[in-house]
Amino acid sequence: MRYKIFVLVPLLLLAYGLPQENKVDKDQSLHFLFDIDTIFLNVGESADINIKLLNENGEPSNTVFSIYGTPRGALKTHPRISDSTGFARVSITPYKPGTHKLHVRTGYIEDQVVSQINVEVPSPQISILFLIIMKRLIIQKLLIHLVIRYLIKQD
Repeated sequence: MRYKIFVLVPLLLLAYGLPQENKVDKDQSLHFLFDIDTIFLNVGESADINIKLLNENGEPSNTVFSIYGTPRGALKTHPRISDSTGFARVSITPYKPGTHKLHVRTGYIEDQVVSQINVEVPSPQISILFLIIMKRLIIQKLLIHLVIRYLIKQD
């Protein structure tokens, strides 16, 4: 039994590892070009950026690519797919504060080109007016509660 394991395991590893080719190219022929490296927006604001997919000569690649934001639901992107020339003017609207990523990728699995840029969204400031209103509501509820307790004790 041990003999079979010692013979079959190396044979299976060789059969699996030898015929596969390494298709990872160090020098990719396509690359993305963004207008800016990082976008700074507040919640609810929107910005437009240009994204191009270029070949090794710096010419448009005429390849469609998709655009999406992560984490899910944090960014709205429109359009989500580029035109057939490899160009997209994308409108970005953040819905949540934090550091998000705008991802772009081509549709081909084998030769997929992926890139991303950061979208920085600061937390919104709490308004002083909001704090004053909340303070008044708390005081009103406290007074009502005290009046009710006083009336119950009188009975």
